[in-house]
Amino acid sequence: MAVFMVEWMKVYVYIVMVLLLITKLFDVLSTINRIQHPSIETNPIAQKLMIRFGIGKTAWGVFGFVTVIILIAGEIALDSHQYIKILFIIFGLFLSIVQFAVAHNNWTRRTNFITKLILRYHSRIQKLLKRRI
Repeated sequence: MAVFMVEWMKVYVYIVMVLLLITKLFDVLSTINRIQHPSIETNPIAQKLMIRFGIGKTAWGVFGFVTVIILIAGEIALDSHQYIKILFIIFGLFLSIVQFAVAHNNWTRRTNFITKLILRYHSRIQKLLKRRI
């Protein structure tokens, strides 16, 4: 019975990996569609990258980077103890919800509970970056 549960946990890890990739893809596509100029981007780090490399290159570069992270973290979770799999699933579902909320905000141009929190976080980062300069 325990072996059966571990195998199901692996299936759930794969599902979360796919969900993370799909919601990140939605985020990237909606960002490319929404952002006409880097000044519109609220993430100060992404904004600086967009100014330097362009909106599309930055968005796809982030997607590539995140894809590598998802694949590495997913592989680690698959080869680890069941508790690590559970942690990956919970954290992955949380991140998927956040990514979907950002994509939804970009497509509809309406903030939601999650994107309001993200905007506050980005504002704090911006203030910290300005203090250091």
